[in-house]
Amino acid sequence: PPMMRYLNMERGRRFGYIILVFALMQFAASGQQTRKDSDPISKYKEGKNLFDNMFFGAAEQAFNEYLDTKDNNQELRADAEYYIAISAMELFQDNAEALLNRFTQEYPVNPKARLANYYLGKFQYREKNYDKALAALEKVDPNDLSDNELADYNFMIGYSYFRKKQYAKAKTFLAKVKDVPGPNMAIATYYYGNIEYMDGNYKDALYEFEKIKEDKKFKSVVPVYITQIYLLQGKYDKVISTGELALKDKSTDKNEEIKLFVAESYFIKKDYAKTIEYYKSYSGTLGPHQLY
Repeated sequence: PPMMRYLNMERGRRFGYIILVFALMQFAASGQQTRKDSDPISKYKEGKNLFDNMFFGAAEQAFNEYLDTKDNNQELRADAEYYIAISAMELFQDNAEALLNRFTQEYPVNPKARLANYYLGKFQYREKNYDKALAALEKVDPNDLSDNELADYNFMIGYSYFRKKQYAKAKTFLAKVKDVPGPNMAIATYYYGNIEYMDGNYKDALYEFEKIKEDKKFKSVVPVYITQIYLLQGKYDKVISTGELALKDKSTDKNEEIKLFVAESYFIKKDYAKTIEYYKSYSGTLGPHQLY
């Protein structure tokens, strides 16, 4: 019947159309692969440009596409693997450690292997694996690092040794960064001052703490060290002036300790009314001589 012939013709046309679309798609995909394989360097350069501009996700994809090409430039292929590993670390991907380890193992003499150890150490430091961080960072040649990387390198090693209670080694590396302007300067000064304080070098500790007493990150914690050091040095007027100023700042930590230092200073100066005032405001437990 005419209707059946019409339907069969329609089915034929539709089937032919589907075959044609599929063939075009295959041709386009083949063309794209051919273009990618014929100009792999542009794909590598695309990845490097994205990496340099800190678009790590897009860079990782571009470098993986470059590795999928038939380009046999071994130096560029190694570099692509390096940038993929660094991108994974910057993106906090689970496979970052494995990629960095693989690169250092597969390309031990590659100039970037030492930098890969820097990033591996940085990864372990962020994970608070201080032993592993030190193991990686100690393989790094500091001469390979930029100024910013060098500051991070010295601080990460210094702080890792601090956490391991190897204070002499920590002090050596913190000293290299505590006076260098940048994001690590104040925090390096704080931990360096802590070591001086623990070693009983109160004059040097005070010098370090004074440098960061107005820093917004340490303004709340440094006054307790400064007031106690003044107390230990017998500078009671300094304890009172510094302590009372700190107590007016509600953000100051360990206010109760500062109250005790101020009360002790007033007691030594025989200002008993002020001594009682600060002891009464103290919320902790007083010792026998303080109760007396």
